[in-house]
Amino acid sequence: MLNTNSYDQIQVQLLSSALNQVFGFSSSVYAKRGRTTTYYIIYIPSKDMPKLRVLVLPYLHSSMHFKIPS
Repeated sequence: MLNTNSYDQIQVQLLSSALNQVFGFSSSVYAKRGRTTTYYIIYIPSKDMPKLRVLVLPYLHSSMHFKIPS
């Protein structure tokens, strides 16, 4: 899950689409309602975690490796 709370729906959908096209993910956008506004979150399914891990792990501090399951 990518918390893209400060972006509007169109921007989040564009990012999700780019992730899907460029990296072969099957991400989707979900709306989360807050008290006064709606936030949009990108969900990356667990089947795509191996791809995400390979892409992100080299740039992630070792103390944060647990955040991306293998």
